[in-house]
Amino acid sequence: MAVRNPEKRLVEAAMTLAAERPWAEVGYREIAALAGVPLAEAWRAAPGRTAVLAALSRQVDEAVLKEPV
Repeated sequence: MAVRNPEKRLVEAAMTLAAERPWAEVGYREIAALAGVPLAEAWRAAPGRTAVLAALSRQVDEAVLKEPV
C-alpha cells in the first residue's frame, strides 16, 4: 500500500533529524524510516537527500506563492 504524501513526510522527517544533528550526519535510509515510507517509495518521491531538500524548497515556494500580494 502506498504511503499518502510521501514527499511531504520525507521533508518533515529530514527536518526533524536535521534539527537534532548536522545534516551531513543524516542518512537517507534514516529519513525514509522516520517518515514511515518504504525505501523504494521514498526513492520514487525524492531520490536522495538532495531531492528531499529540493522538495522542501518547492513546498516553501508554494506556501509563499499562496499568500496574497
